[in-house]
Amino acid sequence: MSYVNAEYREPDARAAVGYFERSTDAENPNGMISLAVMYVTGDGVELDYQRARELYEQAAALGESHAFRELSTMYLKGEGVEVDLVRARLLYLQSVALGSEPVAAVEQVLNENMSEAQMAESDRAFTQWQQQREQP
Repeated sequence: MSYVNAEYREPDARAAVGYFERSTDAENPNGMISLAVMYVTGDGVELDYQRARELYEQAAALGESHAFRELSTMYLKGEGVEVDLVRARLLYLQSVALGSEPVAAVEQVLNENMSEAQMAESDRAFTQWQQQREQP
């Protein structure tokens, strides 16, 4: 991150990408998320939403709440995927359940743009996810 934030050295996005790739290879979810951000922004790498989504999904599979939140944003905005408000809300609820801070602006966009049926569908999927997590 010091190459990204220019802490104690000159900013160098390409160097940061190299470190994030090594971190990802070591299955570090924070490295996966950081590398995904680079792909979403095109910083140090070519913009690649598909690769970003793959990295976020890997980090989410490891239980990283931030990855769920970023995936939610991708589905909410249609970044490299079709806009899917049901999936966006499910991922958002999962991120909050795993410890991410609620974001009022995201909740407002979802509430204003989703039908009652879509809300119910995402609620059902969230409940099913919670039940699966509770099983040994």
